[in-house]
Amino acid sequence: MTAVCVVIGGATALPVALASEATVAARPGLFMQGLAWLALLVAAIAAIRRGNRALHARIMVAMVCVVSGAIWLRLVTAGAVEFNLPFDAAYAVGAWACWIVPLAIACAVTARITFGSPVSTIAHADEGK
Repeated sequence: MTAVCVVIGGATALPVALASEATVAARPGLFMQGLAWLALLVAAIAAIRRGNRALHARIMVAMVCVVSGAIWLRLVTAGAVEFNLPFDAAYAVGAWACWIVPLAIACAVTARITFGSPVSTIAHADEGK
């Protein structure tokens, strides 16, 4: 069910980004966010079908970061208005940075994490005794 929702959300994001009244610099950022979300979904499905749960977990974290861009963009927009910044420029930068920055941070952090259930790790450790 989650994959269906991601497909609907990601697929509808593409024409909405193209039809947006946002600046020419912002529209590609919104479009690429939708594409990134769909590409990550395909990668996550491929990883889990291969049985690579660790990679699947990393990709799912990345997907959350990409979709969180909607939240961050709203905060950037509010900040631009609050601090009387040039709105079009702030929105254009935000349309890209609001999903790329969280994605980059997540990739850096999850590269150092070993994903796996603590319970299964303990169970496997006990098997060797």
